[in-house]
Amino acid sequence: MEKVVLRHLKGAKAGQTEEFPVGQHKELVFGRESNATIRFDADRDDVVGRVHAKLTQDPKDGLRFQLSDLDSRNGTFLNRQRVNGTVAIAPGDVIQLGAGGPEIQFDLDPRPAGMVKSTRLAMAGTEVAGSAATRVEGSLGSTELPKSTVGKATVERMMTGVQNESRRNMMVVGGIAAALVAGVAIYQATSAKKIETQISTGLAAAGESTKVSLAGMSKLGDSLRGGLGGLKAGEIYEKYNRAVVMIQFGWHLSYTRTGEQVYHRFIPNSWRDSAGKTHPIMLDGRQVVATYVSTGENKFEPALTLDNKSGWSIGEEGQGTGFVVTNDGFILTNRHVGSGWRSMYSNWSQLQIQGVLITGDGRIVLDGNDSPVLVYAPGDWVPSESGGQTLQGGFEGKLDYLSVFFRGNTTPFRTTDQPRVSDRHDVALLKISAPMNLPKVDIDPAHEITPGTRVTVLGYPGISATTISRVGSRVFGKAPEIRVVPDPTLTTGIVTKVVAGREITTNGQDPTYSAMGDVFQLDILATGAGNSGGPLIDDAGKVVGIFFAHLARPEALERVTFAVPIRFASELLTIDPNAALK
Repeated sequence: MEKVVLRHLKGAKAGQTEEFPVGQHKELVFGRESNATIRFDADRDDVVGRVHAKLTQDPKDGLRFQLSDLDSRNGTFLNRQRVNGTVAIAPGDVIQLGAGGPEIQFDLDPRPAGMVKSTRLAMAGTEVAGSAATRVEGSLGSTELPKSTVGKATVERMMTGVQNESRRNMMVVGGIAAALVAGVAIYQATSAKKIETQISTGLAAAGESTKVSLAGMSKLGDSLRGGLGGLKAGEIYEKYNRAVVMIQFGWHLSYTRTGEQVYHRFIPNSWRDSAGKTHPIMLDGRQVVATYVSTGENKFEPALTLDNKSGWSIGEEGQGTGFVVTNDGFILTNRHVGSGWRSMYSNWSQLQIQGVLITGDGRIVLDGNDSPVLVYAPGDWVPSESGGQTLQGGFEGKLDYLSVFFRGNTTPFRTTDQPRVSDRHDVALLKISAPMNLPKVDIDPAHEITPGTRVTVLGYPGISATTISRVGSRVFGKAPEIRVVPDPTLTTGIVTKVVAGREITTNGQDPTYSAMGDVFQLDILATGAGNSGGPLIDDAGKVVGIFFAHLARPEALERVTFAVPIRFASELLTIDPNAALK
C-alpha cells in the first residue's frame, strides 16, 4: 500500500518518522490542535499555528499531492519559498512551519515511477564522519570558477546563542538560525552570477518585511521623557556630532602559514552512487555547490581552500559608526565593524546558503539513504577560529582598508593597523593619525544606568537621507567622483532593561545568566543598519554604552535594540584589566 512518509528534520520531533496510508488519509493537517493529523507541542514548537497547513491529494491526479497554507500567522515554506495558497509538492521536498520552525521532509513509499527526488535537507539526527550509518563517496575534484570578490556593504551581524526559552517570545530575522542581528547590514555588490546564473534558493524567512510601526512608540517615548532634566537631544548633537565618525571597511581572511587569501570551497553539482550512476547534488539547476565540514554534532563550518578558482572569497566590506575618545585619534567601535573576522560571519552569498557536507579530505558524506547530506550555512561561524579540517593551520583577517570620515568631510583618514578588540564583548579600539587635536566624547564607565534612563544614539545608518558631493581634481585630470557627505543621524529613547550577563546566584536561588552578555535593552527603534558602534549618551552628556544590535520578530513587526555597557570599552583604554571595574 502506498504511504505518505513524513520525516521530521528539525523541531521538537526531529528524528521521528510518521507514515500515513494514502487510501485512509486524503488530507493531513499540521498544527497544535488536538485533532491535527500531525500534531506539534505548543511550547517547544511555538511558531506552529493551531491549524497551520495541510497536505492533500491532487484532485486531478491521485498520485500527486499539494501543500496548502491555512492562513497561518508565521507562514508555511516549501524548500525555503513561502507558500501562498496551494502549491504542488514532490517527494523529497521540505516543508517548514513558520520561519525558523519545524522542518518536515515529504516522501512517498513506494515512489511512483518517474517521480524524482527534490532537493533535500540533512536529517537533524544524521551522524557523519565515521558513523556506521554513513559512508563517503569519492572526491569529485574542483571546478573552474571565476575569482570572486566581496561587494560593497553595510554589515548586518548575526550573533547566535539566544536560549530556547527566549525563542518562545521572539523569532529572529533570517532562516538559518536563531540569531542576534547586529546593527549594520551586508549588501553584496558581487552577484552570485559571477559564479553562475543567479539561483532562486530563497530564504523566504529572511525576505520577509521587517517594517516597524513607530508612531505609537514615539508618542510613548515623548510622554516618558517629558519634563526630565539634563541635556536635550539637540544639545547632545551639537556637543558631539563632530566626534562621531563614519567607518568604511573591507577585509579578507588569510592563511597564516603563507599569507594567502582563503576561499570557501565549491564542487561540481554532481555525485556518483554505489552503482557508478551520476546524480545532481541539488536539483535547482546550479552548476556548483558550496561545501561544509562537520565540527561536532549538528555543527558545521565552511570547507576552506586557497584555490581562487574553486571558491568564494571569505571577507566583507561594510559601513559602521565609531566615536573619538582621545584627542590624538583613538576611536571606539564594535568588534564586528573594526575586526569582522573575529565576529560571527554573515556574508553568505545565495550559493552558500545551502551546501553539501564533505570530509576533511574532500569526499562527499552520504546518509543512510545513500544521498548527500545537505546543510545550511552556520550562523555562529567565526572565521578566525576555523577548525582547519580542510586547510590545516591558523587563520587571520587582513584589513584591505579602514576609512574614517568626520562629519561634512569626504576625505577620509585611513589605517590598516589591526584594532585592539575586547575578548568579552562586541567592542574594538582603532587608531588614526591626524595633524590636529580631534574632537572627542566624554565617557563614564562608573555611571549607574537603570531602566528609564534617557539616552541618545548618534550614528550613520545605511537607510538615511543623504547629501552627495562631486569631488574631482583638475590638476590630475581625474574625473569627478560622487561621494556621500557624512552627516550623523540622531535617535532618542530610554533604557528599558539592564541585563546582567555574568552568572549570578542570590539567596540560595538557581544561578541566572544572559546568553547575550551584559547589555542595555533600548526602545530606540528608528535606528537602523550602519549605526553599529555609535555612542549611547545619557542626558548628562556622558557616553555610557555602544549601540551594537537589534533583535526582531518579523511576522509580528516587533524589534528591540541593545547597547554594550561602556565599561567593556574602557578596558581597552588601559593595560590594567581590572581598572574599568574598580
